Amino acid sequence: MDSANWIIWTTLLELVRQDFFLGVYLYPDVWHSLITVRNNLWDWQSLQVTTGSGGQFYRFCDALEVKDGVSASAKGWGVEHALAAWGNYWKTIYLSGCE
Repeated sequence: MDSANWIIWTTLLELVRQDFFLGVYLYPDVWHSLITVRNNLWDWQSLQVTTGSGGQFYRFCDALEVKDGVSASAKGWGVEHALAAWGNYWKTIYLSGCE
């Protein structure tokens, strides 16, 4: 990767880290912080037969797929919405259990 692309990549990672509020709660190292965000994707492994729509994974999916009370089409809402919604979910819902 050339230096110009490296600057763009690291700048993008830093913006995502800021959007997810990772610098405050987790590691000062951006790479370790971003690895932690994967936890939302792994919550499906905790699903049980008795897990209802209030389960952590379903709430995460709804945060990304529902916008202003409307479910996304098969095309979704786009990456900008997904990142913003994921960051908001991470900060306001997921990390609230860490306090």
